[in-house]
Amino acid sequence: MSDIITYHDNIKAVIEATFPSLKTVAAYRIGEKLNTPALLYEVEQMDFGQRISNGKTPVNLNVALHCVLSAKTTNVGLQVRSFATMVIDLLKDEYFELPDDCEAPYNIQALPGEFKPGKDGFESFVVTFNQVLYVGDAEFDFSGVAVSEITFTSADGDTTTLTP
Repeated sequence: MSDIITYHDNIKAVIEATFPSLKTVAAYRIGEKLNTPALLYEVEQMDFGQRISNGKTPVNLNVALHCVLSAKTTNVGLQVRSFATMVIDLLKDEYFELPDDCEAPYNIQALPGEFKPGKDGFESFVVTFNQVLYVGDAEFDFSGVAVSEITFTSADGDTTTLTP
């Protein structure tokens, strides 16, 4: 069974494994001092999705990944955009270790985020995306059911049966 806590934890694990040089990977928080480079993640919005699964509840997620660099970074404006581009590349086929419980991300985009100029400042770029997460238990569990044959019927009525 998947849930939003597992999804959140898996985002952190995948980001840390993909970008081991990050000094901070954490849930988004306002006003706390960060060690940079950092990536902050948050589920910004959730709504009930179209039920097409095996009984699990589809939840449409709007997710934001905040790429943050110190203002001391050389050419920080371009570097933070490069960081965001690497995150976009990661997301293109990322299921956050839940391939049976979520769909591929879609509507992936990036835009400027918060910034604070000065020697203790930072600049950020925010990568946003949507993803469907299926939560709860399946109504139908076919694990352990032995398949004895599979029958295919074509549009013209021809039938083919396969046996394992």
